[in-house]
Amino acid sequence: MKQIRLKKYLISALSLMFACVLGLAVWMGLDVNANKANAAGETYTLKFVDTSYIETLTSVSLNGNGTASLVENEAISGKAVKVVANDTSAYPYFRVFDNNTVTAGETYHIRFKIKGDGTKFHLWQNLSGYELVKDWITTTSEWVEYSYDYTVKNTSSQNVMLFCQIVSVPEGGGCFYIEDLSVEKNVSVTNGSAIGALPTLAAEQAWTIDDQFITADTVYNYTEDKTAVAVYTNTLTFDTDAVEITEKVGEFAKVYNAA
Repeated sequence: MKQIRLKKYLISALSLMFACVLGLAVWMGLDVNANKANAAGETYTLKFVDTSYIETLTSVSLNGNGTASLVENEAISGKAVKVVANDTSAYPYFRVFDNNTVTAGETYHIRFKIKGDGTKFHLWQNLSGYELVKDWITTTSEWVEYSYDYTVKNTSSQNVMLFCQIVSVPEGGGCFYIEDLSVEKNVSVTNGSAIGALPTLAAEQAWTIDDQFITADTVYNYTEDKTAVAVYTNTLTFDTDAVEITEKVGEFAKVYNAA
């Protein structure tokens, strides 16, 4: 008789435990679905970051006594703008970004790093209008990051340039580098909706989130702020059947041509 009662109690306990576990699982499932439902329609910030601008620069100009050029191996990665100023008459300038990929009236966040040998200069935006970005920048042997917000007045090439006004150089001349230049733009996105228009890129570039390609039609399914990174694409062309294969290769473009 005692054994029968014990079995009944054991069966009852197990049944109760099973019911609790099942109830917890159902509650968790409902909670997850509720969170998903709550996330739909929420607004987040998608930051677009393009670090290719130094890489795509084709020239650096300089008025006055000195040289300005694009160099490799001296930089953190890829190319850097190198300025050698013999005296304070040097006025180097270069485009921050392609004037074909910016929109008049839009605001962009620009970042870059500078190092040098003690040369001092004022940094201006635009060759016409002369908007001061930062004055009395003193270069050191360590990379120092600077950033600022810039609203494009119009898309003429002069309005998307950085202009360095050399104000002091060490005895015998000075030298400094500008590297790691990036342009950032924040866009509001809604969970469950298409991202919408993306910032314009060069033809060989594309936007990615977490290494996944995105387009204007991509639905934003994240429940947090994210960063979209501009990458180059790699095009393989085969003459035999005119097939093109495009794939992401990170931050640098490589083009292979097969005969």
